[in-house]
Amino acid sequence: MTTIGYITTTITWFGFFAAFFFAYYYFLQFRNRERMLLIEKNIDISEIYKKKKSKFPWYILGFTLLGVSIGTIASILIFMFSLNIQDEAAVTLLTLASILFTGAIGIIVGNIIEKKRA
Repeated sequence: MTTIGYITTTITWFGFFAAFFFAYYYFLQFRNRERMLLIEKNIDISEIYKKKKSKFPWYILGFTLLGVSIGTIASILIFMFSLNIQDEAAVTLLTLASILFTGAIGIIVGNIIEKKRA
């Protein structure tokens, strides 16, 4: 990689992290300003500080990771047994397609099981 490539990559990563930092900063600033306005208007803000019941979609996450790992294993097996494929772009596309396809199937299965539980 050339020097320009390293500089471009570095600037891109700095921009990426700066965007997340400023998005979070302005989110906190907006939330603080909103709460101060509610306090000035003598509105009860106890509902804001209540502990929310968080429901994390473990089934969806689990089946998605399972699907991605099955897709990765399938792509490795396809690559091992079909070494006669000369086009590297086709192998890369096949690998990516199998990972995304099985990951999507994992999301669908996770959603179905999550809906049956609810």
